[in-house]
Amino acid sequence: MDSFCTLVKNYKKTIGWAGLKKYNLYWLFIIFDKLINYISFRSAVPTPFFSSNQLEIMGLDVSALQLGRWQEKGYLVQLKRGIYLFADRQNQISGFTIAQLLYQPSYISLQTALFEYGIIPDVTGVITSVTTKATRSYARPFGAFDYRSIKADLFWGYSEVSTGEDRYLLADPQKAILDFLYYNAAQIRSKEDILGLRLDPISIRDLMATDKFVQYQKAYANPKIDQLVELLGPC
Repeated sequence: MDSFCTLVKNYKKTIGWAGLKKYNLYWLFIIFDKLINYISFRSAVPTPFFSSNQLEIMGLDVSALQLGRWQEKGYLVQLKRGIYLFADRQNQISGFTIAQLLYQPSYISLQTALFEYGIIPDVTGVITSVTTKATRSYARPFGAFDYRSIKADLFWGYSEVSTGEDRYLLADPQKAILDFLYYNAAQIRSKEDILGLRLDPISIRDLMATDKFVQYQKAYANPKIDQLVELLGPC
């Protein structure tokens, strides 16, 4: 395709627009010229997704109008204002990366993280995250995303995951448990309520025995969380 594009460019340079009109090739080359511009642009962006700010940093002069046209043609998917995904590269990233791109700062936690670690047996299709911003939800054709607000001094206990084209922040399992207890505290009053959460007892036991869990619980500095941890174990 690249060699074909080069051929088209060279032919246009040789005979000019007047020659193209003369041989009734003008509109054909207009179409190819636009296609070439998109292919060149796509080749210049190394990731499956990009932001308008990223394009400015890279020195790529692409207007919002042009991005909109490519979106209409199905070349691009707009995740949110100023953030786009190449439609033919969607399968190169997971919903976790999309969750990270949609709302920042945030990290994957709660039910989604617990399921990822095998601590709960199943989960809804909604990807759950924690953020220092206001609570928010997004519904998109490619997935649903929930963000729960947390105090800035509790925004820690996560690791960066980088595999292939994926880039996202994921709560450590110990932090995911504590976050989960924090947001479900009003519904937990007894050991029976804890059992109703369907947390894997072996995983809980092993994680509660780690120094990191003890450290994170202490850093949470929440008496209610301490009470719920007591209900959790020992298993």
